[in-house]
Amino acid sequence: MNSLKARLTFSALLVILLILPVIGITLNNAFESHIKTSIKNELIAYSYSILAVTEIENKHIIMPEQLLENRFNVIDSGLYALIQKSTSNNQNTGDDNLWLSSSALTLESTIYKTLNRPNVGETSFYEVLNDTKQYFVYTITVSFNEGSHPLGITLSILIDQTDLDKNPRKLTPRECAQLQGFPQDYIVDAVSLGQIYKQFGNSVCMKVIDAVADQMVDTLANAEEMIKAKRDVA
Repeated sequence: MNSLKARLTFSALLVILLILPVIGITLNNAFESHIKTSIKNELIAYSYSILAVTEIENKHIIMPEQLLENRFNVIDSGLYALIQKSTSNNQNTGDDNLWLSSSALTLESTIYKTLNRPNVGETSFYEVLNDTKQYFVYTITVSFNEGSHPLGITLSILIDQTDLDKNPRKLTPRECAQLQGFPQDYIVDAVSLGQIYKQFGNSVCMKVIDAVADQMVDTLANAEEMIKAKRDVA
């Protein structure tokens, strides 16, 4: 009997050891997908903030000298915005650029060729590799009506993720909350920035605990059934 219990316990542990790597891979894939979704949502918010202050006069883009997000105002900050004509063959060297954020003044001109040009009212989220740099890009095409002559423009927001695998950017408090399973409407600025990072770091993601616990319960339940079956046979 002791030998049977030992074998069943070993079998249960073996199943757990086989399940845990699968859980780890699944969680890693879910983490990467969640990070990309968070980046997309971040870029969408930036695009709305830029379109909100965009004005058209005689088919020229008029923008404020300073944008609300300061990284757009700092050269080579890693966060870039550019507005182009919506109708193009995508084979350009920058001639159809209508506006560049200050941060994009040093952006490689070759990257213009890689940017998508969706139809008016459509959006696109994608990755761009340019030489040694990697970017996540959110692109949206809209139409401004100036009298009887609508002007279609394509706004692209780029964020440099070159060192994502080696040195990821610091997660925002909202992203930390989402990774720990907090709801989207959870207030993340009720305390200081340092304190909120500490609180999220000390939190436990209950969804992960639930998933691991469910697997362990199923495994142990199967082991008990196997023990009972062996006893009945004996």
